[in-house]
Amino acid sequence: MIIIKKKKLLTGLLIGSLALLCFASGAVASSHLTKITAYLNSAISVELKGKTLNLSQSQPITYNNTTYLPLRTIAEATGLDVKWNAENQRISLNDKVAKTPGARTTFSKDKVVINKTFASELLLKPKNIEFSDKQYNEVVSVSEIGYAGKGFTLTFPEGTSKIGVTFGAQGKGTDYEKIKYKVIDLDGNIISFGEMEHNSTKYVEFELSDAGNKLEFSFEAKSYSNKLTAFLVYDESWYE
Repeated sequence: MIIIKKKKLLTGLLIGSLALLCFASGAVASSHLTKITAYLNSAISVELKGKTLNLSQSQPITYNNTTYLPLRTIAEATGLDVKWNAENQRISLNDKVAKTPGARTTFSKDKVVINKTFASELLLKPKNIEFSDKQYNEVVSVSEIGYAGKGFTLTFPEGTSKIGVTFGAQGKGTDYEKIKYKVIDLDGNIISFGEMEHNSTKYVEFELSDAGNKLEFSFEAKSYSNKLTAFLVYDESWYE
């Protein structure tokens, strides 16, 4: 186990792992690449201030008896901000700047653009919603949820940094699996996921990634009769 206690002890590790981030970007000119034989080393764990870091998505690499750690994972765990400039092939590490919370704006079809797909629709003042006895003005519904993921995309105003959404789940019977949701950015990265009990609501907050201001909301469940419906409640969702 590698134990890291202070930021200054990371210098060698971070410099030694710069190549990993470059390779992952896929943007390094071929003339700068040198082919090597290395090994993913899943036996190595990293402990930072008594807490073990999650390296499942970016395992350490062992090469010539030296261990290289994933730069972004280590840097972000120690409070550093990582930026990649593809044009200049440069990685920048800086202290994170605390952001002042912005004004929260409630979702509306005029400000948050909806790209509806099959089985999804925008409902105005919907009736017969079983997960709540409240009257909402706007919700997006996704019906006939089953094994295949169904959903919609939302495009937020430029400059949006954080989002809070209220999901709703509705279903008949008790023989269904919970509805699972995923929020995915333009690069295909999952930035939020979880599951919902039937006939209930769930509130989730997350930050936008660097991939842009368009997100895909996808829902699925182990349903054989497709009688499950998921909702995103505009009245109780916001962005800043």
